[in-house]
Amino acid sequence: MMKFVGVVRNVRHLTLSSGFLEANLADVEDDWDAGFSLTCMYSHLKVIEIGGVEGCDNELKFVRFMLKNSMVLEKVNLFFRSTSDSLDGGRQIRRFKRNLRAMPTASSSIKMNFL
Repeated sequence: MMKFVGVVRNVRHLTLSSGFLEANLADVEDDWDAGFSLTCMYSHLKVIEIGGVEGCDNELKFVRFMLKNSMVLEKVNLFFRSTSDSLDGGRQIRRFKRNLRAMPTASSSIKMNFL
């Protein structure tokens, strides 16, 4: 599970890779509120960038959690892996994008970029 050392405050820009999400969030399962209890971290967050996105469940759960809890979030940039060009990967990415667009958000001014 992901652990923070010290107090994390006033984070405005968060950049992660999909590999980080897979390796560090596998044990969080569906209890995201308990796994990410540092709500002060989200109060200033304006930009989230995730590289190497494959459209997996952990990525979707993480982004859903961030959309739900980041009140001033303005931009989400998702950089998809080149392996998503395969037929199955393409379907998974289309489903992932569709699910993200349908999710409720805490901020009313989010621009989502799929790159």
